[in-house]
Amino acid sequence: MTPGPEIGYHPSRVLIVDDERHNRDLLEVMLAPEGLLLQTAASGEEALAKVAQEPPDLILLDIMMPGMDGYKVATDIKGNVATKNIPVIVVTALDDREARLRGLRAGAEEFLTKPVDRVELCVRVRNLLRLKAYSDYFDQYSQMLESEVSSRTADLVERTKQTAELGLLTERLSLATAVAKVGVWEWDLASNTLTWDATMFDIYGCTPVVPMPYATWSAAVYPEDLAGVEANRRRAIDEKGQGSGEYRIVMPDGSIRNVSGIERVVLDDHANVSRVIGVDMDVTERKKAEEALEQIRQDQMRFKDEFLSHVSHELRSPLTAIKQFTSILLGGLAGELNPEQREYQEIVLRNIAQLQSMIDDLLEVTRLESGKLTIEPESVSVVDAVTDTFNTLLGTAEVKGVALSYHVPADLPPVHADRTRLRQILIILLDNAIKFTPAGGSVTIQARPLPQDPRFLLFEVSDTGCGIGPEISERIFERLYQVSDRIQTSRKGLGLGLYICKELVTRQGGHIWVKRRPQMGTTFSFTLPVVSLDTGVAPALLLEASITSQLISPGVYT
Repeated sequence: MTPGPEIGYHPSRVLIVDDERHNRDLLEVMLAPEGLLLQTAASGEEALAKVAQEPPDLILLDIMMPGMDGYKVATDIKGNVATKNIPVIVVTALDDREARLRGLRAGAEEFLTKPVDRVELCVRVRNLLRLKAYSDYFDQYSQMLESEVSSRTADLVERTKQTAELGLLTERLSLATAVAKVGVWEWDLASNTLTWDATMFDIYGCTPVVPMPYATWSAAVYPEDLAGVEANRRRAIDEKGQGSGEYRIVMPDGSIRNVSGIERVVLDDHANVSRVIGVDMDVTERKKAEEALEQIRQDQMRFKDEFLSHVSHELRSPLTAIKQFTSILLGGLAGELNPEQREYQEIVLRNIAQLQSMIDDLLEVTRLESGKLTIEPESVSVVDAVTDTFNTLLGTAEVKGVALSYHVPADLPPVHADRTRLRQILIILLDNAIKFTPAGGSVTIQARPLPQDPRFLLFEVSDTGCGIGPEISERIFERLYQVSDRIQTSRKGLGLGLYICKELVTRQGGHIWVKRRPQMGTTFSFTLPVVSLDTGVAPALLLEASITSQLISPGVYT
């Protein structure tokens, strides 16, 4: 007879994957009191090698790493039958919705944002290790039961011994799950009934019923979540694998609780699914904490927006007065200035212009996010827009010693855009390119039909500057994001220019991205629809249909 599985204490193994040594050291310090066996890897390739050699119980995974990034590592781990059940917690500096969705699509169970809170980190690691341990235990338990059923002996003594051992296993399992407050359930497909342990009835607030009709459980699931939960379980049955998810339940008193569950199928002698076993855990308090954190983040963002709007308006009036009086002094209306005084006043005037530019950016962002900024598309000549921008910044480029040029075919069709906003986009991109290009370098503006779809024009602003790293290209269009001092070659702004560009391009039916050119600088590209009947109806739909699928790909941002 196959021996029953034993749960013995052994420290769980956790693999920390991050290309930054101080990040690995910090996570090790945070987790050291938990009594875990900690290993580290400095790259995605090293991590996969260690997982193949000795699979850990849990992986803490950074996303932005040179070479193989965290998304690829998670995809490889979850795509391998031998390692797909290893829980993955993504730990990254990215905090936007798309990054979170990419991590979840890659198979990650949890998502933590740097800087990591130690308490939250330890709680999530403990919970996932506990679920992994019980999942492994249930695998062993299921295999043992199937082996026992297939062996089928007529020896009554042996049957009695089997029953006793199964009872012992059940007792052990009940004790372990009660301590961990994890409910265990089993769904018999033939009778469509459920068998719950005591913890499950406690989670759902139900009176114990054995067996319990499936309809009783489904009636307790929040109506809007039921279809998704059943679809996940049906998928696990169809694929003869396992599933997981979170959903809401309605308690007998009408209150709502949140449940996280993991389920796995059990096959009969003919390799058909006969039962589904799983565990449920009440995660209501965790969800409340997440919602509270999100509300705090939104309140902070709203306060910051209101503060920026107020400050920008309050600064505008005194700055205008300073500029007027400085212009009076430079014009000699208050008396002639000596060369040194004139030099000082010109420095003051340049700094006033920089402050005005920052204030204008703040006001522009406020108008964008409050819905007060208007876009008035019309037929705009690309040649006129590019040459106007070129002439506006030619003097700035010459002073810095940067060669400025443009290449625009004279027969380009007009674009369906706001004339003022198109000029604003080009000026921001061209000014940034000049600012980050050293003396002796060059900046070029180009416009041409988009090769993938002639219904759009492609604008490109290329420079031979210092270039940007992959971690910067992913965040460069975020609001208030600035490059680090080590690559900053000129004065700083507020980090709003590229955010404004992205919003203006998107609201005119286009798309914007950045392309790194190794040893050659950077190219910023954006698209706008050409004038046609379609652009008058729905340029955004055209973009969604023909551009996104071809441009938003891993090869574009390299």
